[in-house]
Amino acid sequence: MTYKELLMHTFTRGLVAAACLLTAPAIADAPPVHAAASFAAPVNRLRFFGETNGGDSSHQVYSRTEAVALARRYDTIIGLRWTFAEHAAAMRAANPRLRLIAYMNGAMSKPGDRASMPESWFMHDANGNRVRNLYFDLHYMDVGNSGWRNWVAQRCADWIRMSGFDGCWLDDLGAGNLGTNLSAWPIDPRTGQRVTESNWLGYGRGELGVVSAANPGAIISSNGLNNGSNYFANNAARLLETSLASTAEGFLRGSRTSATTFRSVDKWKQDIDMLVDAGSRGKTVLAAVKLWASETVAQQNQWREYAYASFLLGTNGYQFLYFSVRGPGKPDASHPMDSYNLGTPSEAYTLRGGVYQRRFSAGLAMVNPGSTSKTVTLGGSYRLSDGQVVTQLTMPPYTGRLLRTP
Repeated sequence: MTYKELLMHTFTRGLVAAACLLTAPAIADAPPVHAAASFAAPVNRLRFFGETNGGDSSHQVYSRTEAVALARRYDTIIGLRWTFAEHAAAMRAANPRLRLIAYMNGAMSKPGDRASMPESWFMHDANGNRVRNLYFDLHYMDVGNSGWRNWVAQRCADWIRMSGFDGCWLDDLGAGNLGTNLSAWPIDPRTGQRVTESNWLGYGRGELGVVSAANPGAIISSNGLNNGSNYFANNAARLLETSLASTAEGFLRGSRTSATTFRSVDKWKQDIDMLVDAGSRGKTVLAAVKLWASETVAQQNQWREYAYASFLLGTNGYQFLYFSVRGPGKPDASHPMDSYNLGTPSEAYTLRGGVYQRRFSAGLAMVNPGSTSKTVTLGGSYRLSDGQVVTQLTMPPYTGRLLRTP
């Protein structure tokens, strides 16, 4: 069984009536407002989430020790609803702040589910054929269809009840599959034309609203933001209007992009501003940095500190970061830098000394996203990761630094 088939494990389906639920903006550093759903308040702004839903069946086997260690490491874990069934109580005891969120596919169906679904729930191409995933036995569904939306809402409710998890994470609600992973471009049944990225994201927003309204108090999240450019230019931010959180799987980089390739300053800044904007509206971005390319240890270290520092520039404490080198499956081993705690931010991020900086009560996050080195006077003494105390620092191109007060 492939991991995608595992992710689409079949359980009881049903129909519920639901309506869209909108949430009000909240001030930065205040908990997101979404009925009774929330993430625990931050202790450390460098805050991580774990993706455990990938890989094959062997990657879904955790000992009690492994599961508890994962809970102590992450405040939020996205996983298959059965992976941690026998460990959930122990995981919550180890970390009362833990939020467990069940993986679901919000836009595709597998054979056992779709056998009794009406044809109107499916997306079709210009010749009337169902639109299929090119790599798995999955069919693309019409996320704007009320029947499909209600079916997803009921499945989410069923899985929360069965697992005791805190919510659902709906995959594939972004527009990334259009023109890439599908057998043909879907035709929008409401317009008779090829579905646009904008319309698809709008339909995804509506589906999340139905699922949210049907599961009050649950953390409803999705996969679909991709990156800051998509968040702003294509208005993928709409996915946060009817849910609490959404994943940006392309935060800072594409997973298979060369380790020597970095985004322009403007594109990088959009990724950071996405965190700022979501936080100002009381919403959460699950920012994933996936270094699934051929890279050296030095490049891994460069990307880690670059990602951690970039994240700290934009987070309000309710954003989460995932850094992965290993690839789909179990998360990487923990890293000493994961436990860095720079304290509470005392300013918004700003360009100072030619690099982007943000002061914290116990340190400083700095990023040089440009192509030339910058030498910066720090305005105080700070300790580097190697223990060296400095008052001035040269930042090579495409580097980040987490500096702590001595």
